[in-house]
Amino acid sequence: MTKMVVLAAALPNLSADWTSFWNTVSSASGMSGVIKLLGIIGVVLAVGSLVGWLWEIRRQGGFRGAARSHHKLIFGFLVGLILAGPGIVLPIFLTLFTQIINGLVSLLSSLP
Repeated sequence: MTKMVVLAAALPNLSADWTSFWNTVSSASGMSGVIKLLGIIGVVLAVGSLVGWLWEIRRQGGFRGAARSHHKLIFGFLVGLILAGPGIVLPIFLTLFTQIINGLVSLLSSLP
């Protein structure tokens, strides 16, 4: 049986690296306030489209009646995620991805 060797200098933290990079880019462009406002608008748009879709389901009596309103949810949610992406959504996904990577590294390093 061969032994697998996992070499890791340090466990990665992708979210912190991205946040540092994004803060540098947004402050260098002088538009950090506008970028923050776009992120807030994106979150409000994504949450608003989800709440509106749920309201349509409730009003029309179930998922069958609201089938025509799925495109509103998808469009509003995607536009909201794109606006909020660099400052809010991407760090969340990178944090989850970092946790998965760190879990796999610890699992592989604990193997005999």
